[in-house]
Amino acid sequence: CGGDGTVGWVLAALEEMRHRLACPEPSVAILPLGTGNDLGRVLRWGAGYSGEDPFSVLVSVDEADAVLMDRWTILLDAHEAGAAEDSVADVEPPKIVQMSNYCGIGIDAELSLDFHQAREEEPGKFTSRFHNKGVYVRVGLQKISHSRGLHKEIRLQVEQQEVELPSIEGLIFINIPSWGSGADLWGSDSDSRFEKPRMDDGLLEVVGVTGVMHMGQVQGGLRSGIRIAQGSYFRVTLLKATPVQVDGEP
Repeated sequence: CGGDGTVGWVLAALEEMRHRLACPEPSVAILPLGTGNDLGRVLRWGAGYSGEDPFSVLVSVDEADAVLMDRWTILLDAHEAGAAEDSVADVEPPKIVQMSNYCGIGIDAELSLDFHQAREEEPGKFTSRFHNKGVYVRVGLQKISHSRGLHKEIRLQVEQQEVELPSIEGLIFINIPSWGSGADLWGSDSDSRFEKPRMDDGLLEVVGVTGVMHMGQVQGGLRSGIRIAQGSYFRVTLLKATPVQVDGEP
């Protein structure tokens, strides 16, 4: 029971405990209580719990089919600017994060971070999904005129190949076909350059957004993101401090 961050935490805890469980791969059902609930949406548990009878929810759990889903490991490793790759001048020890849904670098992560900080300051106000979404919109509107030129501050390698980035403000890696409260960031158009995305194919899709307006259009169903790459191994180098979010957690 919870949002995507809570679901990710539960899955990570189960993975850690796997060798001690009688059933090493228990199926997980979701009662979506978060703001976006993207994983709950794609697995058809709904956009958000709205007070249905718990008994009917448990009947749905009993009747549900189990599906497989990829999970990804993200290694965050900080180096002092200007230090050689193999030097010992690490700023802090590497951090490992597990991802189920998506990972964003740049503008969408910046909005997540601002929202997170607002919630930390006044947690009592963030008790309804409607209020939470209102705060997200307000934070976004404040950033509409900002331009950071993320593509100049980031390097992307896909399967060891350097990929040239278009002019974007946000780079998003997606594992499931729902982002930002149900939007289809990849889009439905067929594209001979890429496989049709699935959440159990061992591939991530990489998409760019040009700013807050573009993100709003994606969420309104008017546009998709800019398709950049697809692959199973990525290396991203940030040339300056940049917000990052994983499954909505900044």
